[in-house]
Amino acid sequence: MSKTIITKKGLDIKLIGEAKGLPGASAHASLPCTCWSTWQAMSEHKFGQEYTDKLKVRRDESRQMLESFIRFAEAILAGGGEVSFGWPKTCLGWHLPELMEMITRFDMHSVIVHSCPLGMTNTEGEPALKQWRFVTTLARMAAVLEPLKCAHEELEDVGACAGLHCAGREGAAVERECDGGPVQLDHWIRLGRV
Repeated sequence: MSKTIITKKGLDIKLIGEAKGLPGASAHASLPCTCWSTWQAMSEHKFGQEYTDKLKVRRDESRQMLESFIRFAEAILAGGGEVSFGWPKTCLGWHLPELMEMITRFDMHSVIVHSCPLGMTNTEGEPALKQWRFVTTLARMAAVLEPLKCAHEELEDVGACAGLHCAGREGAAVERECDGGPVQLDHWIRLGRV
């Protein structure tokens, strides 16, 4: 089952009830992260107070979506399920107190994943090195993701990646052996999917 559960207005409360009826379910969230980009400081400097005010609104919406996911994750975990969350490695949102508290309280494993082994390329067709951080309550998922690292010997062998200027198979299906059986990682890093 795959459903979008989080909007700018928050979590569909009905789905929390549904989650309680799905013992052993898994949930993953990767919320919009542009408002937490390290480049936002440059934009604030360049565009001034009006930009800063709009950025605050976007960040408040992001925090609301994160808090909604945390409530949903609590329901999934209460039913014996597993949860995971992912954002780009350098996303400033990782420093949000509520996210750090969730990671600690849920005893989540943290892993950095590189895009090269997933086939992500820039618009020039070169392998693009983008790094994501995933946290998960499932040790098996962390073990499967851990080997997904750039194998290029020289950084010059990897093309530049700048968000929308990357193309190809971002998050494309990857199958890895885990605990004697295949685990399919099929673009589960999509926005707010269960």
